[in-house]
Amino acid sequence: MYYLLIALAIILSGPIAPFVIIIKSLIKRYKWKKLIKTYNEKYWLNETEKKDFLKFHKNYNVLQEDIDAFQNSINEINNIANKENLNRNSDGSISNRSNRGKTLNKELSVFYNELSSSKSKQSSFGSEIWWLKNKPHRFWEELRENYIPYYSYLYTFYFWLICFYLMVSHFFKKPSLALYEMFSNIFLGQKKFILLKDGWELKIMLILIGTAILSLLFNLLIESIIKKYLFNKKYPQPPTVTLNNYNQH
Repeated sequence: MYYLLIALAIILSGPIAPFVIIIKSLIKRYKWKKLIKTYNEKYWLNETEKKDFLKFHKNYNVLQEDIDAFQNSINEINNIANKENLNRNSDGSISNRSNRGKTLNKELSVFYNELSSSKSKQSSFGSEIWWLKNKPHRFWEELRENYIPYYSYLYTFYFWLICFYLMVSHFFKKPSLALYEMFSNIFLGQKKFILLKDGWELKIMLILIGTAILSLLFNLLIESIIKKYLFNKKYPQPPTVTLNNYNQH
């Protein structure tokens, strides 16, 4: 059953392969052209985003100072508790069995709450910074995901046409007449042929399957070539945005 499904898939892939290739190519072309129109805008941070990038960094660093201060205060209270030999709970926290322990725990509670709040705010600013600093790379990736398939599918379609014609030329003496009679049979219902003989349908099916398999292999090859030699040279990978380069574009 498994091999039957594979055989069926191969047989069906022959006739539909060229249509799938050209449709995919057109879809990727549309997306790529749409992205190119916004290239100058999305390639780097705009002026508003640059201001936000600086503001987020400033807020992040201020919060880091607060976090360090709260952590130092917590450490100091724990050092005081150690010096005064206050009792500890099994989890290492200061025991509330003494008034001094209760007082220190109240102070710790305030600092821990402030520390948690500051870390949460800092994490939010960190996410904003990450989003902005990777914006050029995200756009570049999106551009690549459409540029490479567009051209690889386009060249694969041309390859399919050439392979199809060469194979038809191999099986039929007059390929142009053979193709005309095939299309006349398929679309116009013509039954009388000058060139075609019984069994031509099997030959065409084998040709379609062969060209589909060759086109798949060609697509894998041409995609790697486009990625390495065309796209990367035309659209170099942008750097990550930092405080040193954010204003260079």
